[in-house]
Amino acid sequence: MFDETVIPKGEILDFDMKAGDALVFFNTTLHASKPHVDNTSRKAISVRYLLEGAKMTGSYINATPPFDKMGIKVVDGAPVPENFPKLW
Repeated sequence: MFDETVIPKGEILDFDMKAGDALVFFNTTLHASKPHVDNTSRKAISVRYLLEGAKMTGSYINATPPFDKMGIKVVDGAPVPENFPKLW
């Protein structure tokens, strides 16, 4: 349940991120970034934590990286395949 005493519902938060900073949020959080306007490169890593019992779903928008390009067939309700990339 959302606790509005921590962050009022609908409030927009802006963070001044520096190289090496990390921002962690739930996948259901609406998020975006401002346009990148300087000449330095901008890189990101997207890490998803899967809890025990996680299932595959085709209900996603712009999966990064696209699962099909990783050789992973998405079948709704299927368990996460053994060949799904892991970070140890």
